[in-house]
Amino acid sequence: MKFFIKKLGCPKNDVDGDYIAGQLISRGLERVADDDDADIVIVNTCGFILPAKEESINEILLYEQKKKQGNLKRLYVTGCLSQRYGEELKKEMPLIDGFFGLGKIDELADSVSNSAMPAGMVILDKAPELTYLAGNSRYVDPACPYDYLKIADGCDRFCSYCAIPYIRGRYRSRRIPEIIDEARLLVSKGKKEIILVSQEGTGYGRDFKDGTDIIGLLKRLEEIEDLEWIRLMYLHPGAVSNELIEFMSASEKVLGYFDIPLQHISDNILEAMNRRAKRFEIERILDKIRETSPKNVIRTAFITGFPGETETEFEELLGFIEDFQFDRLGIFKYSPEEDT
Repeated sequence: MKFFIKKLGCPKNDVDGDYIAGQLISRGLERVADDDDADIVIVNTCGFILPAKEESINEILLYEQKKKQGNLKRLYVTGCLSQRYGEELKKEMPLIDGFFGLGKIDELADSVSNSAMPAGMVILDKAPELTYLAGNSRYVDPACPYDYLKIADGCDRFCSYCAIPYIRGRYRSRRIPEIIDEARLLVSKGKKEIILVSQEGTGYGRDFKDGTDIIGLLKRLEEIEDLEWIRLMYLHPGAVSNELIEFMSASEKVLGYFDIPLQHISDNILEAMNRRAKRFEIERILDKIRETSPKNVIRTAFITGFPGETETEFEELLGFIEDFQFDRLGIFKYSPEEDT
């Protein structure tokens, strides 16, 4: 049987998709790069904001139509949308053979590889730990010189606009030896750059309460021979320390690429967002990054249209962006979400 995984959403979803592929390949199924060649399709969905939900639903409906027409034998749904709305989706989409929540990779692989399993099953309880991430069971695409490596999942920040803690659960870090093993696997498959992803890179190890932190992990990754670049993503401005800035700026392997989603700059809006960082703290961090090395790059993202944002606060944000001249910048329109 041939399978195709439709990946939607963020790089963390991409990593989960690679683990799903690895499990299916180990069970004797064949991965194909074109859905027209597949007997089985797995849609790995995103459910973060409204446009992402709409995209996921449209893709599911597209594959449901293919199944109706006899061009597809089985169809499964996993990822954030399935985690959040699996029971509701089952009622509206009877042709789906199964809905699986986050981390339910073994259960999904068992269902996909065994046609005798009952159709329409829904398994949504979140994995309490990230034990489903085990380097040697991951499929690695040889086509690209870089790859993503998930170091943690979930979030404890509870920003007022964000549903991630309710979808992906509390922050859970992976143990350093597991991450190193997976990094070595990626390098052995020809990867020159590894991009570390989670909901918050600066939060790594905090849940262990034993002194484990992101700098310690980066130092261990630096020791891997033939790994040329390490890129850390998603830094929270309230947790970017001088030590981290200096380490990333001086490292020969960790890139001085500071990906810090700021979301806003007005203290009133930041407080309403529960961001736990004020403008003067943000400016101090950004200045420190630029002063430490002229080679450092800063990437950020902002939300406009947050409830209560005044014209004055919007102009404050606009002026800040114009003054600071970020190297990379993304702007997102506020999207109201359940439970936020």
